[in-house]
Amino acid sequence: MPADPITYCLEQNTDYAAFETMCADLMESAGFAGIEPIGGTRDSGRDALWSGSGDGGPVIFAFSCRKDWEHKLLEDCERIKECGHQVVKVVFVSSRPVQAQARDKAIQLVSERFGWCLDIYDVRRIRVMLKGDCRSVLTNHPNIFSPPWFDTRGGLVIDGARDTLIVDHLECDHAFATWLSRRLELVGYKVWCHGIAPLVGENAHDTVRQLIETRALRYLPVLSDKAARYRNLLDRCAQATSTSGLTVLPCFATAVDKDLLGEQLRSTEAARFDRSWATGLDELLRSLKATGVHPTPADEATHHVRSLHSPVVVKDEPEAIYANVFSATVPEAIAAFQLSDDVTDDEIQRARKTWAFARGHERVILAFETPPEDVCLPLLDHTPARRYAWKSLRNEYGVNSMNAIKELVRRTMGVACERASLAWCDDREEYHVPQAETAYLFRDVDGQRRKVSLAGYRSYGRREDRKRLHYQLAPRFRVGVDEDWRVWVTLRIYIRLVGDDGTLVPRTSIARRRKKVTKQWWNKEWFMRTLAMMQRMGQGKDTIDVGAGREKVSVRTTPLRLECPLSIDVAAMDALDDFQSEFSALREDDEEEGDETLLDGDGA
Repeated sequence: MPADPITYCLEQNTDYAAFETMCADLMESAGFAGIEPIGGTRDSGRDALWSGSGDGGPVIFAFSCRKDWEHKLLEDCERIKECGHQVVKVVFVSSRPVQAQARDKAIQLVSERFGWCLDIYDVRRIRVMLKGDCRSVLTNHPNIFSPPWFDTRGGLVIDGARDTLIVDHLECDHAFATWLSRRLELVGYKVWCHGIAPLVGENAHDTVRQLIETRALRYLPVLSDKAARYRNLLDRCAQATSTSGLTVLPCFATAVDKDLLGEQLRSTEAARFDRSWATGLDELLRSLKATGVHPTPADEATHHVRSLHSPVVVKDEPEAIYANVFSATVPEAIAAFQLSDDVTDDEIQRARKTWAFARGHERVILAFETPPEDVCLPLLDHTPARRYAWKSLRNEYGVNSMNAIKELVRRTMGVACERASLAWCDDREEYHVPQAETAYLFRDVDGQRRKVSLAGYRSYGRREDRKRLHYQLAPRFRVGVDEDWRVWVTLRIYIRLVGDDGTLVPRTSIARRRKKVTKQWWNKEWFMRTLAMMQRMGQGKDTIDVGAGREKVSVRTTPLRLECPLSIDVAAMDALDDFQSEFSALREDDEEEGDETLLDGDGA
């Protein structure tokens, strides 16, 4: 971990929206007054814009948390060029360290390829700025610079800018002080209130004194008849009145005998809340503005709020919700067959390619249908010795009937995989799409025909030593039976990974490599592949059928559909495109430093 807490917080940050807001504030403090934040919704490579350039043209800002900052820089520059934006200078702000040689190379490349000047602010340059004249930015973004990493009192970082209204009071005036603080916050002021601040483990008197010295923009003591007789509060008032550059604005919660107050406080006009809270608040707000303290502009406040909350993506309209669950119809009875001799595991495995069955005790085989003629098992007779209704008899032949149904349906899906020409993997003991397949044309829930990749490859590694990682989708089934005896099949997609030589990726590397393949797959992509896999196994039909007549098992390829009273706002979701792209890159933070963005080889 870096020794400097600012560096650590920047490098570990994963809140991209908050990072954009912090960068915009930092650039304004650095001299770009009037910077216009743009990032968020299809910004065309522009996270912020500044039109006050003395070079005769605007400055465009790009912000990034990604490790591969060079790629992000070039991506943003290409998007700016494609959109035809006017720009003379690009300012790139990164939460990653940039070496001197890489900096010079990037500046030269942007100049030669695009004809623009480039200025780079990396994590080390940002740290120097936040230690100096831009320290107010540090204290204004606790969602990035977590207070526990810094010296704090009462929840505020001590070594910060004077930007906070300090409301000081006794416990007897807690209700009024809390109301006053909330009202000031609603107007747009940054407020610290004695009664609601986190002070556990601290000396309250010393904490308020430190905040008066370091963070107080204005000091607002709440005075009442009882408070005016409390020595510690009067001592803090005396300290504030003697602090250079700090204005004290007394607030009378009740009528106060001024003879109890110190000379300086006695001569200071107070906001008279004892006459009327509304009148006192109006007097206080006018005094704040008269002394040059203005609330945060509404647009800036909104920008800060949006940095902490995602856009509202829910609409009050019904919407259909689909699951990776498919209904199944099974026979009413289970057939029991008797083996004439013991069987080997190899014989069992070969037989299960064409016949779905479960093992009972004493050489009993349980199945829905009679075995096909090509099944090579030592059966006494291909005619079942007995059939029984599984809903009525809960335990037969040493097997719970419910468990037998689940296993038989799961084995039936294995037979369907074999019929659909899926390949079998002995090592993982599961079926998967053959490597030669790439795109599959399937029917979406809206009736439209679409293509999706069921197998493909990704390229990874350094440019001079790039390798290919092949993936193949493998279906995994889980069967359930509800209280109404309805049978459901749940499909989960497993990603099988092999190298160019056909060898499986070691188990210790599977999780990391799978992230490489699926980093851009969100719910929609997974659902499309789920539908495509079921339809491929159904070979174009609405159901996956194994068996015939009363012995047939049928699984629908249409998923379970539910009606939700609320729906997703697609337009609002589009606003998250940039965040998803940035977050996808951040998901690779545990990857090798040399890995680069993977190239899609799906063929879809």
